[in-house]
Amino acid sequence: MRQIISTIIACILAAVPQNASAQQYVRHWNTSVIAAPVRTSPITTNALPAPVPAAPPNLTQNKQHALAGLASFYWQDQMTASGERFDKNALTAAHRTLPMHTRVKVTHIASGRTVIVRINDRGPFKPGRIIDLSDRAAGILGFKPQGLAQVQLEVVR
Repeated sequence: MRQIISTIIACILAAVPQNASAQQYVRHWNTSVIAAPVRTSPITTNALPAPVPAAPPNLTQNKQHALAGLASFYWQDQMTASGERFDKNALTAAHRTLPMHTRVKVTHIASGRTVIVRINDRGPFKPGRIIDLSDRAAGILGFKPQGLAQVQLEVVR
């Protein structure tokens, strides 16, 4: 990113005379960088192309959101990534990539029990784990004594 910014500044400085006033710099910036189309020059040939906007993710099939794996639970009183205070009795969970407030149906594979939780935090950060459930959600699924469980996730909305 610094390289791109440095390249832009170098282009502007190269095009404006050395004795130019601040107003001439601003005018040149507005016309050549903001309003003008992108030009290819020896200085900008290494610049990255503009990113293409991505389509909205299909959360049920997106590979970056692990939908099956190991679940854990937590109970510590703390602030969540969404800005709310963690409530161990709420049906909430932490996930690394799902958007905040996404509702997820979690199925404990061994018992078949399910619970719907709301994502309000980020984590878990231990390798191999895909979701960190609240104490209550882990109790409903029935894996608190073990601490970990194989689960399947399904985005509800």
